[in-house]
Amino acid sequence: MDADDAVANAESAYTKATELKTALMAEKESMKMYVADAEAAKKKADAAAKNLGLKARVARGVVAEDLQDLGRRLQATQERLNQAAGTAQGRAERVRSTLLVAQATEQLQRVEDALQAFATAQGALVGDEDLPVEHVEQAMAECETALQSAQKAASSGRMLLSKAMAEARRLSGEHAAPCLNDLGALQDQLDA
Repeated sequence: MDADDAVANAESAYTKATELKTALMAEKESMKMYVADAEAAKKKADAAAKNLGLKARVARGVVAEDLQDLGRRLQATQERLNQAAGTAQGRAERVRSTLLVAQATEQLQRVEDALQAFATAQGALVGDEDLPVEHVEQAMAECETALQSAQKAASSGRMLLSKAMAEARRLSGEHAAPCLNDLGALQDQLDA
């Protein structure tokens, strides 16, 4: 595979990662709203259960039976809310793990772009032996700037990957392992 194909593949991967990140950010916001709504509903159900419990203590006869029926309905509702909250949390973790990998992939692409710019600047400096002195100074300055940019991008990439891996470790096991594997692969690419 030549350099053009490698750059085209990298650009394609970057475009996909950017599109995925945009979609995931929108899903992340809707998941936050869903989790907040589920938590609010849980609080209301807990308050209703407490109120129902107080009333059930002093109730007698038909009223006590009605309160017991309400208690069973409320308990079923609370179980459904707990299940929904668990599902939402799992989905939020899945979105978060995918977003972490997408952000790391995007950062790795920036590093690769910076390295490509450095290689291009270095090639212009080394490739032309008949370059006038004033152009050599300019080419050296461009090469130095490209090198600093590549070093900065690599440093930012290491930092982002380190933070992403720390955050991935806080996810539940079923979401953490694949995310950590993907981030580890990106770390290996960055180190190479």
